[in-house]
Amino acid sequence: MSAATGTHDALVRAWAADLRAGSAQRWADFRVGARPASPSSGDGPVPSAAQLELVRRLDKDLPSFGRLADLVLATAGPGRGLVDVPLPGGPPGFGTPPVEPDALPADELVRIACGVLVTLLIRDVPAAAAPPRFAWRPWRRGVTVLGAPMTAAVLRDELRSRGIRDGGRSPTCLVLGGPLDRLMAERWSARVAAGGGMRWQRLWESAMAQDRLPPGIQLGTIAARLSEQFGAANVHVILAEDPRAAVALAGEILGLDLPPAVPRPGSGLLATDLLRVLNPLLVLNVGEDGRDLLADQVWPGLAGVESDLALAPPPGKVGWAQTTAERVAADLRAGDYAVHGDPGTVVPVRRAGARSKVDPEAVLEFALGVLGRSWVRDLARSARPDTPPRRPTERQG
Repeated sequence: MSAATGTHDALVRAWAADLRAGSAQRWADFRVGARPASPSSGDGPVPSAAQLELVRRLDKDLPSFGRLADLVLATAGPGRGLVDVPLPGGPPGFGTPPVEPDALPADELVRIACGVLVTLLIRDVPAAAAPPRFAWRPWRRGVTVLGAPMTAAVLRDELRSRGIRDGGRSPTCLVLGGPLDRLMAERWSARVAAGGGMRWQRLWESAMAQDRLPPGIQLGTIAARLSEQFGAANVHVILAEDPRAAVALAGEILGLDLPPAVPRPGSGLLATDLLRVLNPLLVLNVGEDGRDLLADQVWPGLAGVESDLALAPPPGKVGWAQTTAERVAADLRAGDYAVHGDPGTVVPVRRAGARSKVDPEAVLEFALGVLGRSWVRDLARSARPDTPPRRPTERQG
């Protein structure tokens, strides 16, 4: 190792120590004002620009921040990405060119954050919980809720808590619908929550290539099938601009005073995109059962409830979305089941604040918050009396 390389590496280590102590100074500013460092200071590999930048952006008020910084600096980024990006200021070399840490793509920092998150999450995979028991009221008809996946899940949870069972011989069937772009967003969130790794853009590309909506949000097809099975008189299609209005309409149909629909924790768009990156890493480390347990029992508390972030159809998909939605609306108008709301609601319209893709910078900010909460949770777990970590039973077959 040359003297120049040794001096640069020592300067990088000095910046790492400064960040570990709570500094938020950028590399460009630090190396201008720093004194020359001894080439012999520090051992082991020099942290990458992405690891150091992630430490710089973390909340310095987190408990035991130095230990969290050590974990980040010791965790390599999983999956595909830039390889050990060096910091500017060193002698010329081979491999990945140097990049100012604060100029790194947000996706690269999210990748590093996910490596740390997986390390924390897999330390305490929860045990499989017994299914909740409800006091069913046999004199009430069962209710089948389909359509918009995340809104349907919220409504099912509320109905179960009131002792209303799913399905039955002659259930009241509710098919929840709304603007096509919202239905697609709910479908995407539900797929990721179940372990999928598809991007928002890819979901649309797949649907457009097949010229049909994904299963679960084909409103006309679902309503027609339920009509054949249970009779059109038992089928109600609910069309509303947002989940709150949809659940309110469902309450009117069922004769129930339902509370306003609150999104499930961990089902927001930023949480969905972050979980999409985490899913394959979790499966690799704890298997599908472990991932499912973490997604069901741990992830909601870490991700929380987001404010509604609208996503519009990606560029090049708007025309197909309009045509497809108009076809769905025509099918609903032609059906012999009850339709509550205007079928034209399905056709997406331009909405203020709606973006056609998930903002990587917003996902990074969200990931920093989740990482901080995960770290606090890990510290609390470590403070409890020592117990062997529980692992899910491996799937058979």
